[in-house]
Amino acid sequence: MTARSREDIAEKFARHLTFLERSSAAFDDGFEDEDIRIAHSLRVLFHHTDKSHSIFHQLGLNNKILDTTSFVVSENEMNEARLIHAEVGFGGKSKFAAFLSDSPRCNKIPFENWWRQVVIKDQKDIKFSRRSIILQLSNKEGGSHVDPSISPSYEQLITHSLGFRFNENGFEIPPNNIASVTVRQIAHEVLSTFVDGYFCAPKKKDAEMTISGISMIPGRGPSKYSRNDLCPCESGLKYKKCHGFDGDISRQFLTPPAP
Repeated sequence: MTARSREDIAEKFARHLTFLERSSAAFDDGFEDEDIRIAHSLRVLFHHTDKSHSIFHQLGLNNKILDTTSFVVSENEMNEARLIHAEVGFGGKSKFAAFLSDSPRCNKIPFENWWRQVVIKDQKDIKFSRRSIILQLSNKEGGSHVDPSISPSYEQLITHSLGFRFNENGFEIPPNNIASVTVRQIAHEVLSTFVDGYFCAPKKKDAEMTISGISMIPGRGPSKYSRNDLCPCESGLKYKKCHGFDGDISRQFLTPPAP
C-alpha cells in the first residue's frame, strides 16, 4: 500500500476543521442533529488506537487544546456538566446551551489530559470524558454507524439530563440533549485551537437566568486545594494555573479578533 503524504493528511485535517465549522454553524441555527456530524469529524481527528489512526497523531501534532470547563465542584456535589449551561427563560422555558466564546474560563492543556478529562458526571458518579461522549455519538448514533443498542449509562444521560431540575416554580427540564450540546462546545474548543482568529459568540439569549450544571456561574474551585496541588479538573496543570488562577487568562480567547 502507498503511504499518504504529509500534505495529503494535512489537507484532510483542514477539511475536517471546515466540516466542524459548517456543522457548528448549522447546530447554532437550531439543527442540533448536526451533533452526529460534529462527533464524526472529532472522532476522525482525534480517536487513535492500533486500528484507528487519528489525523492528529498521523501529523505528529502535540498542540495543547483549549479547555473551557466551567468549574470544579466539591466532592459532595451530585452531578456536573462542565462545558454547558442551562438558560431558563420566561414562563419556565429552558434549554441547554454551549458556552462558546462566553466560557467563564479558558486555558490550554495537553491533548491527552483534554481528551480524557471528565466533563460530565451523573448522579450515580458515572463519568464521561470528551473522548467517551464523542465515541458514543459517532459509534452509536450514526456518525460512523448505528449500533442496535446503547449503554445504560449513556441512555440515562441523554434521556434524564443528569436528573436536572430547577425549582418549585415549574421550570422545565431542558428538552435538548445534554450530550449534543457538550459536543458542540468541544467543537468550539477545537476550532478555537486550530483556526486563527476563530470566535463564536452565542446567539442572543432570552433567558432570565443562566445555570451551569447545578451551580450558578461563573464558579471557582473549592478552596481546600493549595496553589501547587494538581487541579482537580484533571487538566494536568497546577491549581494556581488552572481553576485557582486569580488573573484573567481567558481574555486572549474571549475577545473577538480585530476587524
